[in-house]
Amino acid sequence: MASAGVGALSHLTGPVVSWQGEGRGYYLATMIEKSLAIAVLAICVVMMARLLLGVRLRMKVDAFARRTWQGIRGGARSLFQRRRSSPKSAAQVAEEAIQRAREGGTWDGNVYKPKSFDKRPPRDKLH
Repeated sequence: MASAGVGALSHLTGPVVSWQGEGRGYYLATMIEKSLAIAVLAICVVMMARLLLGVRLRMKVDAFARRTWQGIRGGARSLFQRRRSSPKSAAQVAEEAIQRAREGGTWDGNVYKPKSFDKRPPRDKLH
């Protein structure tokens, strides 16, 4: 009867790959793993400290954290969000629209017809 040691199951798992001496990939993986572990530990310590505070102080700390987060989020949003409108003021935009209406078309009562509407498409000779 064969023993159920590591050698008996090696055909199922394949060769054992050692990470030691693999170069930068190994160090990058361990650095990321340690960084995540430190971040989780820091979050746990902050949450434990929050539980030890009294109710009033906890409310103040929560309000401060909320304001800080909203400020960071708003700053990041303004950095990465493109301006949707031009920097012109509403009065300048309205004045430009009024100038185009005065110069570029005709008025039929209160209906404005730009000159570009007067151009008719070429007539289809088949119909």
